[in-house]
Amino acid sequence: MVVALLVINVPYAVHQWQLHRVGSDGISVTATVVSTDVTGDDVVVSFKLPASVDPDQKVRTARVDAKHGAAAAASGALTPASGLLSIDA
Repeated sequence: MVVALLVINVPYAVHQWQLHRVGSDGISVTATVVSTDVTGDDVVVSFKLPASVDPDQKVRTARVDAKHGAAAAASGALTPASGLLSIDA
């Protein structure tokens, strides 16, 4: 019985710990916006991370809401507070 409870609950606990680490660890950076494309109610923002964290300067995409997409297009920057809905690494 105890083994079954461990088998069921340990993966969930590890998952929750990883979510906590993603939210609290890491480096906050401002990305340079390469382009923006409106798709329905959202905006797909193409961006590059700073060379200090991504030496290859790969172009990445993120989906944000219209308000934050317009702000990213106007400022040319994507910040951690940019209302990210999803990101394509």
